[in-house]
Amino acid sequence: MSMKHPSYSQDISQAEFRDFFYEWVLQSQKVLMSQWPQQSCEP
Repeated sequence: MSMKHPSYSQDISQAEFRDFFYEWVLQSQKVLMSQWPQQSCEP
């Protein structure tokens, strides 16, 4: 994931960052959940 230069991060508000982070977490969970069953559901 590419981060913007520091001055940009000062321009975004907390809410925008929170939304971005939440979106990223949701995406990560989807990826994990889609791979998880094959690995852990086997006895």
